[in-house]
Amino acid sequence: MNHNLTTPIQKKEIVIRSWITGGELQEINKPMQDIKMLMEVGGKTRAELDLGDKQHQVMEKAIETIVVSVEGETDNILEKVYALHSQDFTFLKEKIDDVIMGKDFTKAESTQEGGID
Repeated sequence: MNHNLTTPIQKKEIVIRSWITGGELQEINKPMQDIKMLMEVGGKTRAELDLGDKQHQVMEKAIETIVVSVEGETDNILEKVYALHSQDFTFLKEKIDDVIMGKDFTKAESTQEGGID
């Protein structure tokens, strides 16, 4: 089941999925689980994680997994999403986060300025 969104600034029609599978959730979160472990002389261990890069990878995977179309087009979704007005992007990102967190869209409220159908 999919949900139709209208962005608040540019009034773009975007379709997102209403839910994802456990496997898709694992794939979205995988970059955050890729920690580089370094062993140093003397038995000390330290972990290394580039958080900014990993968060970017998670967001891109989430967009690719959850966004079905932008203005009816299904090609180059990532580019189309990144080309949105910054407030529209933030609006969409919040809706993507809702899907990742398992929000029940059957109970979602609709608003006049950018909402869910």
